[in-house]
Amino acid sequence: MWWTSQGERVLNGAEWDLLREGLSCLWDDVEVSEEEDGPGTTGIAVFDDLPQAERLALLALVAKGLTDEDEPCPDLTAHTEGTVAAIFAHILYLIEVEIELQEEAMASGSSRRVRSRTLRQMVLAAADQVGIDHGSLRVEGGSDALVEWSDLIDELRDRILWDDRDYLVGDAFLDLDPAVGDALKEQLGIAEEYFSAAPIEPTRAGLEEIRASLRRICGRPRAWGADAVVGPDTTVTGA
Repeated sequence: MWWTSQGERVLNGAEWDLLREGLSCLWDDVEVSEEEDGPGTTGIAVFDDLPQAERLALLALVAKGLTDEDEPCPDLTAHTEGTVAAIFAHILYLIEVEIELQEEAMASGSSRRVRSRTLRQMVLAAADQVGIDHGSLRVEGGSDALVEWSDLIDELRDRILWDDRDYLVGDAFLDLDPAVGDALKEQLGIAEEYFSAAPIEPTRAGLEEIRASLRRICGRPRAWGADAVVGPDTTVTGA
């Protein structure tokens, strides 16, 4: 379970399908980032700046909380909420890639195999399921619609996270005198351990269990490795 802004719940249907796709693709990205010896690239620093093993542990923890009704609610900390935000940030990045490939294919007149279901279709399906009005936004929209896609993804994210986005301001508290920081957190309603709670540091055996958990949750038949495809199938058909 998860303490979402809509109450204690798990995701299901199209809402979960979208989150799981983003999770699966971000899992690939985290694995590759370690090979390149660099941090994550979602733009959510509280997630990106962690070592690979800790990012994988957080992805598994968050995924269990969001899909398993028997799983206890994980503590809402900068790391757990930042991980959810990182998944949605990665979804937006993948949509940008999807649109770019579509426009390149249309410009060149090339024809490629159509992906069975685009991320934009998944976003619209999730919005329809939870009753978010997406207006005239359509899958066929080009790069001029990126702001609208970003806004819609933000609305879906905010059905899980609270709108204060405290996970973005951890660095500001580090620069404060501890007494001042504690007083400010109390004033803002931020839990005392919200920023200081340490992420899981898995052992080698624990990391394999985490990968196995992610594999089950993402519905993958094999472990992550040389046969993994990084990111979703973004092939499109040209005009």
